[in-house]
Amino acid sequence: MPADVVAGLAAIRAELVSALVLRLAAEAGAIEQPADVVTGYWRAALDADLPREGLVGFGDLVDLVQIDDAEWLPLAAQTARRVLPARAGDNAERAAHRPDDRTAVATSSGTGGRPVRFG
Repeated sequence: MPADVVAGLAAIRAELVSALVLRLAAEAGAIEQPADVVTGYWRAALDADLPREGLVGFGDLVDLVQIDDAEWLPLAAQTARRVLPARAGDNAERAAHRPDDRTAVATSSGTGGRPVRFG
């Protein structure tokens, strides 16, 4: 279960969760149903209320096209609220393709009219 793995890694060091999720994304071509696997761990990391260090780099998941926008947007928005900037432009650009979705608008516009940025 992703939640158990995330809890175990976070107990050692929160950064290990980020490393695992990013490694899974990097190996997407070798994983059956990579979007399900990656989003399962991403969701578990968010549910575990990890510190910023456990979510750093999740902005790079913008490149994992196997994740459907309807699933990616809420995860990206949650992550953006918790983590400092890194890939704002890419994430705002992908979210902007869904102007009819309130989460996409929030992700692409951010607060104060600036793009939401996260690491």
